[in-house]
Amino acid sequence: MSRKNQEKTEKLLQKFKVYSVAIPPLPDGRGGVLFRAPQKISRADIARVRRMFRDELSDYKAKALAIQNTEIFMDEYALSVCNPQGVSSPTIVGAQAANELLNVKNVKASFVCTPYNDQVYISARSIDKVNVQVIMEQFGGGGHMNLAGAQVRNKTTGEVIVMLKKIIEKMIEEGEF
Repeated sequence: MSRKNQEKTEKLLQKFKVYSVAIPPLPDGRGGVLFRAPQKISRADIARVRRMFRDELSDYKAKALAIQNTEIFMDEYALSVCNPQGVSSPTIVGAQAANELLNVKNVKASFVCTPYNDQVYISARSIDKVNVQVIMEQFGGGGHMNLAGAQVRNKTTGEVIVMLKKIIEKMIEEGEF
């Protein structure tokens, strides 16, 4: 979430009486989630919140194009590129596309590469048992099991995608997922 959206969210949380519900980690180590929910939201407030989180048309188109041009690798891994041209926050749009790709049936992990500022930003997301943090660590990045990222210098998006495929194949061969 961008700083601007974070500030708007905090203002809304201050305006409404908000409940916080913490869910502790599961026995397998996953979890630890904090939910915040307003006690009461009117229809007008819902519309206001929806307006706050709208995308610029150029961002929406870039995200849609990244999703449209996705390659499904080995029937379970979504790989794509997000074009940064004309986009307000290319790395955020790439991350949003990676999130959306998890909504596709049978996709266990998604990787969206965004060329920006002389590097390739990788946004990695997963569900199930694919640990994208381990994959991103091989690029010098990190994160969490289901959400991770990395920045790669001196490589094209095509080269990074080839590297991702090799890492995924190797991890499958070694039984890591």
